[in-house]
Amino acid sequence: MKTKALARTIADQCVAVQVRKLNRAVTNIYDEELRAHGLTVGQINILVAVAQSGKATPREIGANLLLEKSTLSRSLELMIKNGWLEAACSDAGRKQSVALTKAGEKLLTDASGSWAKAQKRAKEMIGKSNLTTLFETTKSLKEKI
Repeated sequence: MKTKALARTIADQCVAVQVRKLNRAVTNIYDEELRAHGLTVGQINILVAVAQSGKATPREIGANLLLEKSTLSRSLELMIKNGWLEAACSDAGRKQSVALTKAGEKLLTDASGSWAKAQKRAKEMIGKSNLTTLFETTKSLKEKI
């Protein structure tokens, strides 16, 4: 198979390529709607993960959201700096867990309308039957990894 034909086959049939395209399209929708609040979709996902547990370690957040340690670390540092999260430290000075601050709780509440707009747009773009498959697939991920 010639290089151009191989490249076309991979570009057209690779699951990772297609998922990444979908991810970028969906991320752009949420980031656009959340921008007015100074948030990205990645940051609101972290706020939600922390809000659900009340307090969470970076390891727990990373496992829940399937985030790499370095990506999560950078995000947490920025969110702590912005005053949305607070870190609880051990005696050795290492971060053990994070919790929402009052500012983080307010931000999550204030951004909920923008999140709802993004949610509606993303659902319309993907379509109802595709959404069902998407949610079933992601739900089964935790069982498989």
